[in-house]
Amino acid sequence: MDTSKSDQTTSDIVSVKDELVMKSSNEEDSKPTLLARIPSEEEEVAPPIEYKVYRRRWLGCAGMFLLNVACGMNGMWFSAIAIDTSEQLHITLNEINWLSNTVNLTYLPISMIIPSFTRHYGIRYSCFLGAACLFLAGWLKYCGTIKTLDSKETFVLMFFGQLFAGIAQPWFQVLGPKYSEQWYPLSSRTTATMIMSIGNPIGCALGQLLPPLVGTPRESVLVLAIITTVICPIVVIVGNKPPTPPTFSGSKESPRAINTLRAVIGLKTTDDAAMTLRERIDFGVIFMGFSILTAAITAFGSLISQVLVPYGYTSDESGIIGAVLLLSGLLGALITAPLFDRVFTHHLGLTLKGLVPPISACWIGMIWAVKSNGLAGIYVLLIFIGFASFTLLPVSLELACEVTRNPATSSAALWAGANLFSFIFIVSAEPLRAGPNAHPPDHLRSYIILQAVFAAFLVPLVMFVKGVQIRREMDVKLRSIK
Repeated sequence: MDTSKSDQTTSDIVSVKDELVMKSSNEEDSKPTLLARIPSEEEEVAPPIEYKVYRRRWLGCAGMFLLNVACGMNGMWFSAIAIDTSEQLHITLNEINWLSNTVNLTYLPISMIIPSFTRHYGIRYSCFLGAACLFLAGWLKYCGTIKTLDSKETFVLMFFGQLFAGIAQPWFQVLGPKYSEQWYPLSSRTTATMIMSIGNPIGCALGQLLPPLVGTPRESVLVLAIITTVICPIVVIVGNKPPTPPTFSGSKESPRAINTLRAVIGLKTTDDAAMTLRERIDFGVIFMGFSILTAAITAFGSLISQVLVPYGYTSDESGIIGAVLLLSGLLGALITAPLFDRVFTHHLGLTLKGLVPPISACWIGMIWAVKSNGLAGIYVLLIFIGFASFTLLPVSLELACEVTRNPATSSAALWAGANLFSFIFIVSAEPLRAGPNAHPPDHLRSYIILQAVFAAFLVPLVMFVKGVQIRREMDVKLRSIK
């Protein structure tokens, strides 16, 4: 190896580090945290200059996508047929809502252990664990549809089926950004995160569209179990990490989860996890925005038949409307994610500021749009909500990775927040339900108002986002050195 060339490369990397440290030192708290986040000169004497990408990364991405689809279907399967399921399986609407709540509540503790588990055992074994739980979820719910069971036994088996679905789901959602960092170059990292992230919403859309079309609730749960069984073995194509990383950030070990969480709340932590005040503010706003907007779509999708049926819409129409909401989001993500990788690379923070206000306005508009013979208005508002919200999905996940330099932990926090707020919205629906003497009976207009208030809260909050992408800047500069 040419010694003079190696010395020059090392000198260039050190100068990049110094430049980024100087940039960071101009932040609000003037803490030189990047000295810790970027390796020391001794560690950089022999940096991994030759980065490489592998075609098989797309196989793993496809596997993660399909497993997320199966998780989404399991979590949302009863939303469009809630009333039919209640009548045929003799369980109450409140119990059906708690089947959704079970997934959300189980998600919270599981998502918090994923970063540490993956740090020790890798992405591959983590996904194997999730796939096993997903398989159990599908067949436990089918066992709950056996006709000889009474209503309590049915609910218990359904409950445990949803419990395992809640254990399975976070493994594939949380690890998407980590997989992108380890396998993908800068030119496709956001796109890869988008593909894996929208798998769950697509599954939710299918979970709303298919159940009314495949027969009775009992028959539909059997279909769900079969689909889940077919998808689970695909986990074998998900790789752990490539022999040679695609970028500088992909070559570095993420900080421990507990250290990143301490940094987020401003406590003393290790140097590699330290964050500036600006980064902590950004992460807090990203967390609230992602959690509330994702939860609003998830909860509305879970309750959609209960929201619309009192106004004269059928279960089939409710399922189609819910599917349109999510599939319009799919279209938005497919169109915009490649643009953020190649065109609007450095405008993630500006995107949040531009899209959150109109999304909030649409949720406010839903207060008056949900009425008898209001189908056109409902479609217009939900199509925009889906398109814009899912555009923000990979943007928020990637921006959270940028400000924490820890994709697994930041993703776990964001998805846990989304499930927490989804639980809050769904639990709030029952006490907010109108009585049988209301017009129309049992409507959920107060629940829609609650979601609109939370969405409106985000508008002034998001204006504080700056969104400095230091991780990307470091990758770009080191790539130019190479």
